[in-house]
Amino acid sequence: MSYRNKTYVAFDGDTDMQYNAKQMVLLVGEKTKGLRKFVPWEIELARKQDIPIIVVNLNGKRGYDPNRCPSTIGSDVYTMHVAFYAKIIKLAMDDFAKGYDAYKNNRPGNYRYPDSVYKELGLI
Repeated sequence: MSYRNKTYVAFDGDTDMQYNAKQMVLLVGEKTKGLRKFVPWEIELARKQDIPIIVVNLNGKRGYDPNRCPSTIGSDVYTMHVAFYAKIIKLAMDDFAKGYDAYKNNRPGNYRYPDSVYKELGLI
């Protein structure tokens, strides 16, 4: 499914979705890690197509959450993890994809914005 702003939002859907996106936003909730069908498939597809992945933690955690994040994200994939706040999600969507190609091979792993960025955005 393609959107005007080229962002694809992954969720536990019931049908396959075809898209042409420049980034993926993965909403991670309390049951996301246990999902075994479409979410892991969508993550693998994004990885194969070299699409940047922004992980949004619905519990408000600002970084990688091993208790909720699907194992298909792993620690070797260059991803950005943010809390579920519109301002930080917008920043990640505007910022992360731009630098993805330059950093993906040099910075494997799960990244997060420092607390100072959340503070500048008025989130803490």
